[in-house]
Amino acid sequence: MEKNNVMLAAHDEKWELDLCLADYKKPGNACKALHKAIRQLASDFGQDPDEVILIRPEDTWFEYCREGDWGIMWEGGPYEWAYTDYVCGEWGYAEAGYSFTLTFCSN
Repeated sequence: MEKNNVMLAAHDEKWELDLCLADYKKPGNACKALHKAIRQLASDFGQDPDEVILIRPEDTWFEYCREGDWGIMWEGGPYEWAYTDYVCGEWGYAEAGYSFTLTFCSN
C-alpha cells in the first residue's frame, strides 16, 4: 500500500498533516493519531484544541457516527473539512458522517 501523509482539504485550501495512517493496524489507533494531529492543526489556527472531540466506541451519546465506531468531530474546523481525500489503511477506512465528522470503520 502506498504511504502518503493525510491531506485535509476545504474548498480551495489544503493542509498536509505529518501523519501516515497506513502505519496503523487498528481503526482506534489510526483515529487517535489523526485526532492528535487535528488538535495541533486547531491550535495552529488559534482555536482551542479541546474543541476537536475524539469519539470512542463506548460513546453512545454521539449521534453523528455509527455506534461502536471511532470518530472525530471538529465543528469549528474549516467548512466541510471532513470531506477530504480518501483516508484508509490496513485498519480500514474513514468516511465523513457530516461535513464536520469522520467515522473510522474497520475492513
